[in-house]
Amino acid sequence: MPTEISGSTGVNKIQDNTIVNADINSSAAIANSKLVGAGGITDISKWSVDAYTTSSTIDPISSGWSGTTIKGSAMTQSSGVFTFPSTGYWRIDIQGTFFMSNTTALNIENVAIQCFKSTDGGSSWGSEHIISAHSNMDSPGDDWWRTQVGQSVVVDITNTANDKIKFLSMIYGSTAVYHHFGGVNGGFIFTRLGDT
Repeated sequence: MPTEISGSTGVNKIQDNTIVNADINSSAAIANSKLVGAGGITDISKWSVDAYTTSSTIDPISSGWSGTTIKGSAMTQSSGVFTFPSTGYWRIDIQGTFFMSNTTALNIENVAIQCFKSTDGGSSWGSEHIISAHSNMDSPGDDWWRTQVGQSVVVDITNTANDKIKFLSMIYGSTAVYHHFGGVNGGFIFTRLGDT
């Protein structure tokens, strides 16, 4: 006989071994949407800049962006400032390549890609959320010196209206270097890891 639970005083309690597998059928299953984090990774976007740009500093990397949504909701950007589609912990994978003609490579160059986070909609950018990827250039023996740099960061996005990301690309010592963040040479991947 099934045990009934009510709000009355002296209610019967569910006894051990009184619920069997047959009592929990498929229609009573808990959906993943009801469980925090049970659905795994929900959003992945890849962004790139296909143009080759020469400058000592690009802050932010603002033009030439193209994006692909691999899964879930898309990131958006305006003049290089990125907005997230939802709150949560997001991992950002960054990779870029720098080229320089060896005829102008008088010194070994040091290059960096940096990621900044704003919590006020882009009015200011906090240095506590900065990452840098540094690498020296070398020559493979052809007409170009090159280096490839990469880094990852995890950011906590708690407010999609205020929390923004931008990227800076910097070269120390020369302006005759090409920055490239597209194709096989680089890109930016945004992956939502889970709830904040």
